[in-house]
Amino acid sequence: MFFTEGILSIFKLIYHSYFKQKQFNSLMSIIVIFKSTILFSFILAITKSYTLLKIAFILELFASFLSVAICLKSLKGLYNHNNQGNSEIIHKNLTAEFVFHSGIMWINNNLKSFSERNFTILFFTYLFGPLQANLFKITSDSALLLQRITVKTIGTTDTSLLFYAQTIKYDKNNFVQNTFVQNTFENLITQISRICIPLFGIITFMVFNFNYLLNNKNSSKTFFDINIFFIISIFYLFESILSPYERLLEVKRKYIILTFSYLPYVLAIFCLAFFKITAALGIISTILFIQMSRLLIYFIMLIIVRKKYNFHFPIKNVSKIIFYTFILFIFASSLKYLLL
Repeated sequence: MFFTEGILSIFKLIYHSYFKQKQFNSLMSIIVIFKSTILFSFILAITKSYTLLKIAFILELFASFLSVAICLKSLKGLYNHNNQGNSEIIHKNLTAEFVFHSGIMWINNNLKSFSERNFTILFFTYLFGPLQANLFKITSDSALLLQRITVKTIGTTDTSLLFYAQTIKYDKNNFVQNTFVQNTFENLITQISRICIPLFGIITFMVFNFNYLLNNKNSSKTFFDINIFFIISIFYLFESILSPYERLLEVKRKYIILTFSYLPYVLAIFCLAFFKITAALGIISTILFIQMSRLLIYFIMLIIVRKKYNFHFPIKNVSKIIFYTFILFIFASSLKYLLL
């Protein structure tokens, strides 16, 4: 099952890189509905849990094979429709570039994993005990749910858009190319902001009105969870908004700049792991420190991209989104007081 799901994830990347998300998602939705309908029928007919478990695994495996087979059949038509021309492809050079590029991205992603839950839960269990570590896990998983909304919505579209903009035909001074890439870059940030900033408003409203929404009388017990959830969620959304800066450097293959941007973050994680400052900070301050060091990566990239390529953050477009979100936040808060 893991093997077939791995192949399916590769097909997903291919379809998304050709902006065929609707076709791929529609296909997956049909298969999921088909699989769920059959499984539900077995649940109604069979009462033995062990038998149901075997049927569920077999059905899942069959659905994975079916998805791979359909994607493989459609792949030929996808490449025929998107003719790449008659120019000769030097596969040896492409393979070397692919391995090197994938290696750099793999290292960067693994560096980020040192500040994510798989590592931090063990780290916090060792320092603060299992109770606080488990509370962190619950709130971190809740924050990840919101992050998945943005990650799954964006997919690989950001990288694909910037790559296509980068490979457009241009004049001798690269003016057309740079202008097109800059416009694509700014539009990408604007579109991501339209997803993240309203989520930011919803999270802020929920945090400030948590006791009212859940009719919770003992706020001291939930103060710890709410603070961690708010910190992680907000920083994840900020990272999503600034993620096109990393995608731009990735597309332009500026590996030295990417590596340099991660150095302060690596130093911060090193200090937390090997120096006795975490216990003095406390768990909430430590989480805030970790998230700030992650966000510092993107601010370094922002400064470098602005100076090197003269690409500006679309503050005007983002400000409009913030304004409308703020108006809705005030309106929702006013309704709360009217209902009291």
